[in-house]
Amino acid sequence: EFKVGIQVQQWPTFLRGMYMQLLPLFVIGWLADYPDPHNFVYPYMHSSGDFSEWQSYSNPEVDALIEQGIATVDLAERQAIYYQLQELYIEDVPSFILAQLVGRRYFRDWVQGFVFNSIDPAEIGHVYVLSKEYE
Repeated sequence: EFKVGIQVQQWPTFLRGMYMQLLPLFVIGWLADYPDPHNFVYPYMHSSGDFSEWQSYSNPEVDALIEQGIATVDLAERQAIYYQLQELYIEDVPSFILAQLVGRRYFRDWVQGFVFNSIDPAEIGHVYVLSKEYE
C-alpha cells in the first residue's frame, strides 16, 4: 500500500529537484524523435541516459545490452535484445510507465492531405501540408 502526497511546484523548482535527485517520485514525459526502441531505451535505461541519472538507475547488464542493440543490424536479434531489455526494466522497476496517450483528430471532409504519424506529437498534425477542396 502506498500513500502519496501531491506537491505542486513551479517548473524551475521541479527541474532543480529532479536534476539534483531530490524528488522521491516525479512525472515527466518523453516524445519519440524517430521510430526505434533505442529512442526510449537509452534515455530511460542506460546509465548515461538522462532519466536513468535522475532516477539513480544503473545496471551494467542493461548498458551492455543497449550498446549491443544499437550496434546490431539483424532485426530478429535486435528484437530479442529489446524484449530482454523490457523484461529487465520490469524486474528492476526504475520507474513506472503510466500512459501512452491516444489522440483523436477530427477534420471536415473537405480537408485533404492529412497523414497520421504515430510519433508526431502535434495535436493537429502538420497543417501546412493540408489543402481544402470543394465539390
